[in-house]
Amino acid sequence: MHFRNRTSARLPSMPTIDAKKFQGRLEEITNFEAYVESLVSWVGLISDSFANEIAFSVRAAAEIRQEDLTAQQVSRGLRLLNILKSVFQPIPKASMILSAYTERHANFAVNGFEALRRLSREFSVRTRSEAMHFRSQIMSKTYKVSTL
Repeated sequence: MHFRNRTSARLPSMPTIDAKKFQGRLEEITNFEAYVESLVSWVGLISDSFANEIAFSVRAAAEIRQEDLTAQQVSRGLRLLNILKSVFQPIPKASMILSAYTERHANFAVNGFEALRRLSREFSVRTRSEAMHFRSQIMSKTYKVSTL
């Protein structure tokens, strides 16, 4: 037990999300991306394979089915699903996506990798016109630069 306390003292706290920052579409996209990056970094302190699986799930085009995962991946996927549920609970849109995903699978064949893939589809740029719109919004802002 003493060893466990010393180990957990070295691990920084799990990254969280400020729900107030998810007010507009641009903020959803940028804050979701920032959260995923911080989650991958945090998980990478524990397990490189888990971090790689999370990074892959955000980019995956096809559904990540439980049947295609190893026993260890299923275990990590359940951990990820619990993390996502707790972190995204205060964000109604994300909470609804997670609830719909978990309720759809009556046999509990759910995993956090697919849940994260579904969240990334919602909180990422979806179309070229959307990308161009956000690009123009960012380009129209003026930034104050101090001495270079």
